[in-house]
Amino acid sequence: MAAPAESATPGIRRDTVVAFGSDAELPADQTAEVVVAILGNARVEGRVLDTVVAVGGDAEVSGNVRGDVVAVWGSVRLRPGATVQGDVVSVGREVVLEPGAQVRGQMHEVALGPLKWTGLSTWLHECVFKLRPLSFRVGWVWPALGVVYLFYVLLLLIFPRGVDACARAVDARPVTTLLVGLLTKMLVPVVGFVLLLTGLGLLILPLILVVVMAAGIFGKVGLLVFLGRRLLGLLGWKTAPLFAAFVAGGAFVTALYLVPVIGFLTLALTGLWALGAAATALWGGVRQEVRSSQGLPGSLPPASRPDSSSEAGYTAPAPPAGSVGSASGAASASPLTVSLGNPGLPPGENVVSSLSMPPPVTTAPPVPEAWAFPRAGFWERMAAGLLDLVVVSLLMALVGGPPWGWLVALAYFVGLWTWRGTTLGGVILKLKVVRLDGQPLQFQVALVRALGAIVSMLVVFLGFLWIAWDKDRQAWHDKLAGTVVVRLPQNPPLVCF
Repeated sequence: MAAPAESATPGIRRDTVVAFGSDAELPADQTAEVVVAILGNARVEGRVLDTVVAVGGDAEVSGNVRGDVVAVWGSVRLRPGATVQGDVVSVGREVVLEPGAQVRGQMHEVALGPLKWTGLSTWLHECVFKLRPLSFRVGWVWPALGVVYLFYVLLLLIFPRGVDACARAVDARPVTTLLVGLLTKMLVPVVGFVLLLTGLGLLILPLILVVVMAAGIFGKVGLLVFLGRRLLGLLGWKTAPLFAAFVAGGAFVTALYLVPVIGFLTLALTGLWALGAAATALWGGVRQEVRSSQGLPGSLPPASRPDSSSEAGYTAPAPPAGSVGSASGAASASPLTVSLGNPGLPPGENVVSSLSMPPPVTTAPPVPEAWAFPRAGFWERMAAGLLDLVVVSLLMALVGGPPWGWLVALAYFVGLWTWRGTTLGGVILKLKVVRLDGQPLQFQVALVRALGAIVSMLVVFLGFLWIAWDKDRQAWHDKLAGTVVVRLPQNPPLVCF
């Protein structure tokens, strides 16, 4: 609204005319020192002793201006009879000088880029300054929105199960997913700052940002499906397919984007909600993978596990006719003793064997630990690695970053693997590194594994991604060192007393 310094009576001089979110107007019979319009247009028909400024709008002059006329993200139009003693400047748009208008100074058109883009100025005025993503007055945003929704449709067609998992995560825990998204948004800058201090940020931070961005996009599709299902459910369509729910949810969110202020709040809220939906669905998938593989020997088939009888060369014989447990023995032998005839003794003499002294039992060799527990999956190993990354980043920050920081990181992993076969992240996720041959994890093996992890990381993290499709759940550095990562039934202690 206009904020004059004095009442707007005819013929009176006004010090300033300032408007925010609306047009600043100076009638023909009035004089002002300065006319300023923010997020609106400046219209001058009277006399301005100093400057006319319009930010996010156009400046239109048909009176007399002693100073300059400036429009930022707007055009300047001088009507017939207008006189400007100073310069005329338009940033991002153009200067229009109609017949009969005079400019004593210079005229400047400042283009932001190779071309003057009037659509950007309109978008700033209609969308950004009004706190909404969309507006019917901005034509170019609708094709851009169409491209975004086309990409969403491709994700829906390629990954229907993942999208449905995100939608179900929001449906089951709407508040939790929103809080998880907010927490993730808060943690990403903190983790990025710590990584930059240690020198790891230049290598790992781009990957983290790409993962967070991809999770947000993927979760956004699931969120639209969730909203569409709720809307169609109110109309009586309880089992709407994914695509129909996506269309309904997209139309609903698009309508909210058009409302000033509400559109900005919707954009921010759905962004947090989408990120939380993806994170919650991902964590649910990890937990389901853990539960489904409990008690299984990882990628090895049950037949490949060593058998206690066959490996020892021992085959349990069938019970003899006169032993306990047979029908004939039950009739002729007492419950406490078994009388066995010996053909090598004189007639009438027997060897009495007491049940209190059982025959020796052959014990199978111990099963290697790599076979005794299920193999750890990709996501739980990545979660443990992320926790270790935070710890290592803090340790590197304490020693001042590279090059000593790299030695600290190497000592952290090699030392803990040699000592306990796990790290702090492994303790939390119940993971342990073991050798395939069942031998203890020695220093040289841990060192080879740590150096191999550097190779796995340098090749665009392909060595780590190898875990996802390898039948033995091994990364490249696992194959180099002859190790696997197993999931223990309980958290392995780092310190034993």
